[in-house]
Amino acid sequence: MKARKRRAIVLITTLVLTVVIVMFVGAVLVLGPGNLAAGQNTLYQGDARRAAESGATYALSQLRENPNWRGDKNRVTVTLPDLYVEEDNGNVVGLVRTPGGSWAQFRLRFNYQDGPAGPDNLDDPVGLTIDHPFMSINNLTAGTSTPVPRADGPGYSVTPTSATPFETPVWSVCLAVQGTAGPGCGVLTPSNLDPPLGGAVSRQVVEAIFQVPDMGPVVEESGSMSGSDFTVTLRDANGQMEVKSNSASTPRVRSKGALSVTWGDPNNPAPGEYRSPNGEVRCLNSQTGGFTANYDDSTPGGVTVTDEAPVDPFYELAWADVKKADPAGPKLAAGTYVWWEDGSLHYYDMSYTDYVNFITQPANNLDPGVTPPPLPEEVIQVDPAKHKLTITDSIYVDPTGNNSEFNVVARLGSQEAPPGDPEAVSGNDVAIASAIASNPSLLFQVLNATQTTNMDWDYTTPTGSVDLDWALGASAFSGTSINGASITSSWTPAQAVELQNGLLLLAGIPVPGYTPNNPDGQRTPINLPALASQFSIAGGGGSPNNGTIPIPAVADSLSAADLEIEFAPPAGTLAVLTAESNVRLTAAIKGQGGSITSGGEIRITGLGAQFSANEQSGVNMYAVGDIVFSTLDQPSPGVYSYRDVNLKGVIYTQGDFIARVGSPALPDSWGKVNLEGCLIAYGGDPSGAPGVNGKGHVDIRAEAVSLAFDPVYLGSLSALLPAGFSLTPLSWSSH
Repeated sequence: MKARKRRAIVLITTLVLTVVIVMFVGAVLVLGPGNLAAGQNTLYQGDARRAAESGATYALSQLRENPNWRGDKNRVTVTLPDLYVEEDNGNVVGLVRTPGGSWAQFRLRFNYQDGPAGPDNLDDPVGLTIDHPFMSINNLTAGTSTPVPRADGPGYSVTPTSATPFETPVWSVCLAVQGTAGPGCGVLTPSNLDPPLGGAVSRQVVEAIFQVPDMGPVVEESGSMSGSDFTVTLRDANGQMEVKSNSASTPRVRSKGALSVTWGDPNNPAPGEYRSPNGEVRCLNSQTGGFTANYDDSTPGGVTVTDEAPVDPFYELAWADVKKADPAGPKLAAGTYVWWEDGSLHYYDMSYTDYVNFITQPANNLDPGVTPPPLPEEVIQVDPAKHKLTITDSIYVDPTGNNSEFNVVARLGSQEAPPGDPEAVSGNDVAIASAIASNPSLLFQVLNATQTTNMDWDYTTPTGSVDLDWALGASAFSGTSINGASITSSWTPAQAVELQNGLLLLAGIPVPGYTPNNPDGQRTPINLPALASQFSIAGGGGSPNNGTIPIPAVADSLSAADLEIEFAPPAGTLAVLTAESNVRLTAAIKGQGGSITSGGEIRITGLGAQFSANEQSGVNMYAVGDIVFSTLDQPSPGVYSYRDVNLKGVIYTQGDFIARVGSPALPDSWGKVNLEGCLIAYGGDPSGAPGVNGKGHVDIRAEAVSLAFDPVYLGSLSALLPAGFSLTPLSWSSH
């Protein structure tokens, strides 16, 4: 009996265990597919994350090779058994093998997919349009932090109203890479990189910011930076200077010297209005008279005034790093191009000074030069009826054996300051005349330095005529006797000489009542700034002079108001005018996508309308020398007014920036200045400290001034990355 009882217990136990096993097996059969799917999904998520990380690694390798890379090689870049990558106008799509041997995909985009003329300066991709909103932004060589937008517009585009959840800092890159893996990726092949995925997939997005370490202090963003004094002269008490920012940064003006906004009597000016809510002024001795203006200093909401430290850096843009026209591309001959009122354009292979010296000689006054000039018609169109040049592409001013300048002027020039303006006679003119008056022998040094022929002047007297002569190399005048005395005994050089607007006028009167027979024939154009330098004569320098060209026996009605130069490149492209030396333009300058770059100075008379760089270049004007312009308009003889000026982009000079949009001689006709972007008067080679060459002044005279900082133009103000630079991760997220 006991044996049978034990066998029964074993049987019951076996039955119970069998039921339990069956129950577990049933549960596995019921729950197993979900668990297996979950496990597979985890595997696909891992593959997707690894694909995204592979895309980030690819991008970092490209950036180390070229810090300006933005997925814009526009070709297949990698063809390996386990990796295949193609770039298409800023969009990058790659395939990478998973551990299981199938393809996973990564995608990243710098392209806004907003058309050919958008702020990304990229044409839309040809075939690799990306349908996710996560943008990558390359900010490695920019001088400021940059917003990172979401592509939340139609067709996954970036629009002006797109969200910008964060910024990527200076010297950094933001990479947003989407990885995709799973059965749906089975349709992927190197010849079919980004088709619709029909099956199940897992997606992971890696967003990371990498920065170049140890790049030194960050440049404080500012609408203007001047290596010396920043001066604004307003027409009257109703004018104002307004400073604002088109970004989240503080509206700011920085000056290594004093900063003043005034109006009224130049000998006793009154403070003018300075408006910049929540703004900042940085200048020398800010608390002890360095800043002169009426401004709101309330807290919060007012203007903060503080010292600008000499060591604080400015944006540095060397001539070698400026976007220029390619010397191997379209070009035109350096020299002086002259409009005549009949609509003809004439070319002279001469610098501006040499041209003036040549054409104002009576024997040359009708010389036509080369007409029509040899211009590249595919780049520059000439409209004789409007006295207009249209520039449609970048063009290089090709130096000749005689000069490397580019000058476009009216036949008789154009006044840069109206009659009665103190600057109608430039500071150097006054300085040279004063120097000669105190040292008469200096006149003969000037004559010997500037003249190539003997000189002869005729004067009418009450009883006849007399002559005054000067021979090359002579240190005295000779001439007809008057009442038994040599003419030179009653006529000193200080009485004889006038120096005005680039002209040496030997039209003084030797004896009261004597008048010159031919005053125009007694005017000798000379380069006054060069002369002042040659003879160590200190002068005003840099301020606009008259700009007229007094050609004997020539009448011509053209002025700056009649001439026009328009930059009109195709949308999204550049038209850069580059000269290795001075650029002088007498015309209204306008257009979108234009840039003027000069290895000397830029001098413009008649600047009006609107002249805008685009974001691809950013530079509106760049000059190794000064940038000087006057918007004086002369719509009819003796009638003067000033035009408004609107500039967009970076305006950069290693010298002074001088703008004349008003004059005390025209109290009722001043213009306004509107600058959007950034104005830098560095005052020296950007490899050194600002203001070291004694330059760096900003001097603006206008009814009102508006200065708006806009970082979208600052791509040209690049940080020069060291060779072999490293990229350190600042942030990394995966979702």
